[in-house]
Amino acid sequence: SSKLLKLHEEFLKMLRQYDIEIVSFSETKPTLVTALKLPLQFVTPESADPGVGEFYEIPQDHLYICKPANRHSFLYRKVLNVLQKYIFSAS
Repeated sequence: SSKLLKLHEEFLKMLRQYDIEIVSFSETKPTLVTALKLPLQFVTPESADPGVGEFYEIPQDHLYICKPANRHSFLYRKVLNVLQKYIFSAS
């Protein structure tokens, strides 16, 4: 859609102005929607990849991407690492 393209252009413009580390994740497995009993992929890898920064295709469903299973998961550790870099560099 034109609105999403405009949003993406503004996002890229912001990245040229500020030094922000971008890390993106994509589900590669469908999520079983229990009410419908249908496996659905909510976000495709093509849609999830902003074209900048690090991009990881995770062999999990959308629910896992939104809420990692535990603190030992790659997803949790990666997000924590990025946040800690910014917290410690600000102090």
